[in-house]
Amino acid sequence: MIKLSLTASLYRLVETGHYKKTAVAQWMSYLKANANPDFTQKQGGRRVEEWKYKLAKYGTRFAEAYSAAFEQDKIDDYEFYRISGIKPKYQADYLKRAPLASLNDAEDGADA
Repeated sequence: MIKLSLTASLYRLVETGHYKKTAVAQWMSYLKANANPDFTQKQGGRRVEEWKYKLAKYGTRFAEAYSAAFEQDKIDDYEFYRISGIKPKYQADYLKRAPLASLNDAEDGADA
């Protein structure tokens, strides 16, 4: 991908006759009043709770099935980690909250 600044693009458009020379003055006036769009701050969403990422990836049924297995001591945290890839420090939170989660929880910015 080629990155070309908007200012450089404007100068080129003026040179080729696609824009009037007054466009440069208007652009400079715009830049004085506003931040230069070529140098925007890093954007991105906030980090959501880890269990919501797991919810988006695995869903609620997965948590329901395995939380029952945990309660009956049929599986331990290491086995669950091998099956799911969910680290032990996140397992309890996911298994407790995911079965009670709503659709909004999965759509809260968490991408699998």
